[in-house]
Amino acid sequence: MTVSREETQLKLNALSAATLSHTPSQIYTVGDRLEARAAEGPDRVFLLFEDRTLSYSDFNAAANRGAHAAIESGWVTGDVVALLMDNRPEFLITWFGLAKVGVVTALLNTHTRGPLLSHALDATGAQRLIVGSECLEAFESLEPERIAAVQAWVMRDPAGSETAIPEHALDGDALLASMPTGNPDRHVREKLVAGDDLFHIFTSGTTGLPKAARLSHMRFLGVGDGMSAMAGYGPDDVIACVLPLYHGAGGMVVISCALTHGAAVALSRRFSASRFWDDVRRYGVTGCQYIGEICRYLLHQPERSDDRRHGLRVLMGAGLGSDIWEVFQSRFGGERIIEGWS
Repeated sequence: MTVSREETQLKLNALSAATLSHTPSQIYTVGDRLEARAAEGPDRVFLLFEDRTLSYSDFNAAANRGAHAAIESGWVTGDVVALLMDNRPEFLITWFGLAKVGVVTALLNTHTRGPLLSHALDATGAQRLIVGSECLEAFESLEPERIAAVQAWVMRDPAGSETAIPEHALDGDALLASMPTGNPDRHVREKLVAGDDLFHIFTSGTTGLPKAARLSHMRFLGVGDGMSAMAGYGPDDVIACVLPLYHGAGGMVVISCALTHGAAVALSRRFSASRFWDDVRRYGVTGCQYIGEICRYLLHQPERSDDRRHGLRVLMGAGLGSDIWEVFQSRFGGERIIEGWS
């Protein structure tokens, strides 16, 4: 189904109005939004991940542990902490907790090693690193003097095997377990405004070394409000996140859209074309963010009798080729596909 120019313009108007409703000087930031959603609907599901379910209240409490740990460690608004971790709830819990204190998180590509990883730390000025146990091999690819100099916290993957903490690192899980779960006093971010950095996301490095793009609290909130207006998301939606959380489409668009209305996120460790539709049915997914060739990969899977038995009604993203758009929608159904850029 095609959409008229007039209808498209109305959606663009809604996108613009929602995005521009946030200003650089406002004191309402991402931490405030999470706390508001947790207060309004504490039992609403926020994250669905493998066999785990986290409500908004559960998630906010976990993020608060991180915020209190940052405060106890002397981290303050404007400090930069790098994060190297696979897609899992702890990735989001970590940067949301830091955001409550105004600490900026540099989201590192988990495939980065050695000199490129050192470059990423240098580019953001991060002297501290939170690393998932599943990414210790990448951490240990750094030069020995860098490993000794960086302040590293290791957070174990609950689904992984027992991991020894490296000599120069701190057991992040033990530290977090000792922290309170209540919201930190708002004065800890009293100097923070929405125009300040929330996190740094790296470019792919196709024209030289990867560059750190600075994304603000205002940008995150505006993207969520604007893109959810385009997609028509509401509080009962479940949005699939099959993209890396260190990528803007996954880590910013999906998460911010869910937070706009208190919707849920079905998080995957990585995209799997063979498992995608089974997960859509398992988690009751109604929306999905795609990039690049994801739709083509799905179309190349063997046809199944249940290809159209799902509740996915809207896909939104960039990179869907016109040669497969109608074929994809004819095979899998779905009410709307929204293709755009920037």
